[in-house]
Amino acid sequence: FFFQAEDGIRDTSVTGVQTCALPICSVVLSPAPLLVLEGVGAGDRAHAGFTTLLVWVEADPEVCRARTLARDGVEMEQHLTTWRIAEARHHHDESTRTRADVVVTTS
Repeated sequence: FFFQAEDGIRDTSVTGVQTCALPICSVVLSPAPLLVLEGVGAGDRAHAGFTTLLVWVEADPEVCRARTLARDGVEMEQHLTTWRIAEARHHHDESTRTRADVVVTTS
């Protein structure tokens, strides 16, 4: 079990904040019929062999920005801009949306 700061992009060129995953504890789980993983890296090609269904959820970027700033504060705006660039690059490199089995849009 890991706590991930920011949604898991491991890009050292962005900033140190979103590159850390801090182990909190080790938990052994029994197999379950369904396990849902979410986050930027959840749809990576490296996980494809373990993925039954890849869902891409797409929302209006301005709605996402407003929600994030409301939650985290306007002082995070520059960080958010940097994050969104890294996130877009990550999904482009991984072809996440293209490989998705289901695309859900909120508009």
